[in-house]
Amino acid sequence: MIELYPEIRSTHIFTIAISGLWMALRGLGLLAGMQWPRHILAWALEWVILASLVTAGVLMVTLLPREVFANHWLTVKLLFVSAYLLLGYAALLMPLARIRRALVLAGSLGCYGVAYSIARAHDPLGLLASLMA
Repeated sequence: MIELYPEIRSTHIFTIAISGLWMALRGLGLLAGMQWPRHILAWALEWVILASLVTAGVLMVTLLPREVFANHWLTVKLLFVSAYLLLGYAALLMPLARIRRALVLAGSLGCYGVAYSIARAHDPLGLLASLMA
């Protein structure tokens, strides 16, 4: 199954990009006073994206040797991904004032950026690791 790794990795990267974009679009839509971000079809697309993302991620973890994750970068990344999702859903679901919704959304997207940085660097410090070397 390792021969499928390039396709699985590409799918994972694509769904990561789509997930962040979709969260940002929905959050900005709510900040603009639109109702479509709360529509059932918007949520359904979110769940399809997340299911694809998690499926590809789990497949990659099962295919790669354990040594790739020895410095615990994956654990730290998953903590930031969890924060990204929790803050994102808070921004989309909770009845917040506009400025608070914007701050929570910014926190969500900030966590997304840190998780991306950690994944690219394969280091718990993310891209900061290259600055410290």
